[in-house]
Amino acid sequence: MRLRVKVSGATGKTRHYIGDLDDGRLVPIAEIPAPFWVEISAEDGAFYLFRLDDHGGCLADTWHQTLEEAKRQATFEFGVAPGDWADVERS
Repeated sequence: MRLRVKVSGATGKTRHYIGDLDDGRLVPIAEIPAPFWVEISAEDGAFYLFRLDDHGGCLADTWHQTLEEAKRQATFEFGVAPGDWADVERS
C-alpha cells in the first residue's frame, strides 16, 4: 500500500536536518528543504512517511505504527487533508 499527495507548503511546526555524527553526537549540518511530495508506504507492519523531492528522491522519512499516525503527521507538518491522498500503484 502506498499513498501520495503533492505538498503545497510546510506548516513550519517541524524542522528536519541532514546530520553527521561527531564523537557519537548528532550534529545538524543543513535543514532539509520542504518536500514536493509526501508518500506513505506500508512496510514490515509499520508505515513510513517519506518526504520526496520533485524527482521522487527521498529527502527524509519517519516511522509510524499506524496509517492514521502517518496521516496525522503529514497534516501536522504540511496541512495535508484526509481526502488529499491518492493511491500509488507499484511498478
